[in-house]
Amino acid sequence: MRPVKSGPCPFGPQPLACPAWNCRGACCALGLMGLRRRWRFPPPCWPTANTAVPRLRLLLPQGGFFVKNWIIGALVAILLIALIASFASSSDDSSEPMPAGNTVATASPTPAPTPTAPPALSNSEILEKAEDCLDPWDSNHNGFEDQVRPLLDAEDSMSTLDTRLGTPNDSNELLIEMDYEADNMNGVSVKTTARGRLNYETCRVTVEETGVQKVASSRESPPLQERIERCLSFWDGNHVGFENQIRPFLNDEGSMQTHDTYYGMELGALGGSRDEVGIRMIYSAKNAFGARIKTEAVGRLNIETCRVTVLLTGLE
Repeated sequence: MRPVKSGPCPFGPQPLACPAWNCRGACCALGLMGLRRRWRFPPPCWPTANTAVPRLRLLLPQGGFFVKNWIIGALVAILLIALIASFASSSDDSSEPMPAGNTVATASPTPAPTPTAPPALSNSEILEKAEDCLDPWDSNHNGFEDQVRPLLDAEDSMSTLDTRLGTPNDSNELLIEMDYEADNMNGVSVKTTARGRLNYETCRVTVEETGVQKVASSRESPPLQERIERCLSFWDGNHVGFENQIRPFLNDEGSMQTHDTYYGMELGALGGSRDEVGIRMIYSAKNAFGARIKTEAVGRLNIETCRVTVLLTGLE
């Protein structure tokens, strides 16, 4: 090893005057870095007490650094930086507080989105939607009619007169009323009203009252005279069944002639029920001597069944 000498240090653009130990230490450090091969500095020195970087020579190769040494050093530096960064990130993760009770935190399921309630409609908007459910030609509800029609005695006789919409409620429904007329079993047209609830979203009607009971209970609605006359003959106004019950009592059945038939307008007459009226038949027939005799028979006519109960034959 060369001894440390005083004098200028041969590096840099101009020789610098410095103490031997300082200059020598700088020259020694530059020599260790391989610069001595380019600027022909003195050979590297071993670390001594006078060098500026003590013990650096023990950590570096004796011949100085070359290009491969720089590449290896850069790779080692990158690896160290990566290790330090990963360690720092792991320490940050471990520093997060644990949940209460020292339980392992689990990922909570994502809550389902809450459906947004549709905006409330005004009464005018609801009525507009409900009117869209009606027939554009006659403003009637065809589905409402189809639910009532099968309950009638004469389905084809149903005729809708008017359809009205009521005030909407909180359940997407509103009152609907339908005025219609239909024939009962006696062929008499009866007016009545059906009611229900219309869902203006689905346009379906829930029937609450059909009005068919009124049509069925109106079977006695025709005038009493009309109900009685339908039991008599259309041609001569006589009761054929009444004649047939009297004829077997005659001496000459073929000689019977009915002159006229009368009926009463009081229900329950002659001790009959509420469905019976009195009936009187004037007729003539030949007796055993061939003489024609005029007489009358009396009975009770049931206006529902059109049967006659004979009380007097006129032959007593």
